[in-house]
Amino acid sequence: LYRLINSGEPTTGFAPLGVILAVAILALAATLLAAVFRCRRPLWAALASAGLFAQPCGLANLSFQFDAPLMAMALLLALAAAWQGFRQPGLRWRSLLVQTGLLTASLGIYQAAFGVFWVVGLAGAAQRVWLRDPAFRLRSHLLTLLAASGLALLLYRVAVLPLRRLSAYARDHAAVAPLQDLPEVVLTNFTRVLGSLWSDWGSTAPGFWMAGMLLLTLLLALVPMRCRGKRSRSLLAAGLLLLAWTVAHGPQLGLAQ
Repeated sequence: LYRLINSGEPTTGFAPLGVILAVAILALAATLLAAVFRCRRPLWAALASAGLFAQPCGLANLSFQFDAPLMAMALLLALAAAWQGFRQPGLRWRSLLVQTGLLTASLGIYQAAFGVFWVVGLAGAAQRVWLRDPAFRLRSHLLTLLAASGLALLLYRVAVLPLRRLSAYARDHAAVAPLQDLPEVVLTNFTRVLGSLWSDWGSTAPGFWMAGMLLLTLLLALVPMRCRGKRSRSLLAAGLLLLAWTVAHGPQLGLAQ
């Protein structure tokens, strides 16, 4: 396990219980992810959830032995919020409140997991658009994503954050960029994210395989373009996938640092 996490020679793990717990929590998250994509066969479920285990950032989080269970739990909660949106599709108040509660809890544990909600929500939407699911309404689904995100961020800001005593480091890195500088800051942060992704994909074995999987997913979404009647939904599905990759880091792109 440590050889895989470190992409080479392992370091000594003095306290492996945290990593073991994190892997179990991620396995539960993988089960929910397979449910979002309606995977019933074990092989397809494993392929659908490979991104939770194969991507370099996820493996790096596991290397933080004592923090790993909380990081994994935050990811599970964000993913559960996305799953709830597909379990009860449409803009429904009860479902919206459940998603908001799960997202707020995820933010209170580990803010970086927030983007999972959007990635899974958009990728699941792309699949349903691609398959032309008659029960799925893209507009109401996107409105629910926006509403749950906004409510969760507001609740976190007014109800959770005031209860926290932040260190100087946390205060410095939690500052949101001024409104007039926000477009430039978001663009700068997004460029840095792309640079780090390129480095991960090119320098680590898991990153190489993940880049191949992402490219294959996008190409498969474009397959129906060969049929004239299916081109519009194929392009829409591919666009939703690209949007999912763009917003993967969530509101953290607006941080000054």
